[in-house]
Amino acid sequence: MTTVRPQISERPRITAIADLHLDLWEQDGKDPLRQLHPDLWTSDIIVLAGDISNHGAKKWRRLIPRVLEHVDPAKVYVLPGNHDYYGHHLDREDKLQAACDELGCHFAQQKEVRIDNRARVLMCTLWTNFELGGGHLGINMHTARSRMNDYRAIRLSCDGYRRIQTADLRALHKRHLRWLESKLEDGFDGDTTIVTHHAPHPNAIPHPDSDLAGAYASDLSWLMDRHRPRRWLYGHTHTSAAFKISGCEVSNVSVGYPGERDLANDPLQLVFEL
Repeated sequence: MTTVRPQISERPRITAIADLHLDLWEQDGKDPLRQLHPDLWTSDIIVLAGDISNHGAKKWRRLIPRVLEHVDPAKVYVLPGNHDYYGHHLDREDKLQAACDELGCHFAQQKEVRIDNRARVLMCTLWTNFELGGGHLGINMHTARSRMNDYRAIRLSCDGYRRIQTADLRALHKRHLRWLESKLEDGFDGDTTIVTHHAPHPNAIPHPDSDLAGAYASDLSWLMDRHRPRRWLYGHTHTSAAFKISGCEVSNVSVGYPGERDLANDPLQLVFEL
C-alpha cells in the first residue's frame, strides 16, 4: 500500500526510532522519550521501527500514546519488531493494525510512503535469512532457535497455535524481501529510504561470524548495489553503527533497554534527510 504525504519542510526529513521497549523502561521507572531531543518530532514522517514493547497486541494501545503526546498521530508509522509479537501470533497482524487504527497512526508493515513524490520510505520488519554467521545454515538456525526468546514467545495461529520455527521466519524474510525488490524495481525517480527492524548487512553487528549473527542481520549488500537506495535505517541490534554500502547510507536507530546507554549524554542520530 502506498500513501502520498505533503512536504512540510524545505527538505523532507524522517525520524526513525527503534527498540524503545517502553514496557521495560516503565518497569524501571523511566521514560526514554523524555531523554530525546524535541526536534525529533518535527520531521515529515516519524517511524517507530519495531520493538515498541513486548505483546504489542495488548500493550500498544497503552504505550504508543506516550509517543503521540509529542507528535501528530497522522505522521506516525508503526513497524513491528520481533518483541512486538511476543505473547501473540506471527500471522495475526490484524490485531496490531487495529491498535494503530484506534490510535490514529499507521501500521507500517510492507508500507510505502511518498513525500510529494520527491522522496519515499519503504517499511517492513524484514526478519533474517540465517545465512550470516560462522556455521552453515542448519547450525545458524539451530543456534537461533535454542538461544532466542522468539521461539518460545511467538506462535502461529494457522497451524494449531504452535510455536514459531526458524523456517517460518526465513520464509517471512523472503516474502518481505520480495516486496522490497518489487518496490525498488517500480521506476520511482526520487530518493528511497528503507526502514526495517532487522539489519541488512554484517557491518551492523559486532561479531558477524558468530553462529547467532544470522538472527540479527542478513547480507543484503547485493540489493543495495543493484538498486542504490539513498538510505537504510534499522534497529534490533542495540548497537550503534553507521556505514555506506554501494553509496547507501546505513544507520542503526536503536534506543535499547534501560541502562544500555546514557541518552542524555550520548545523543542518538535519529533524524535524517529524505
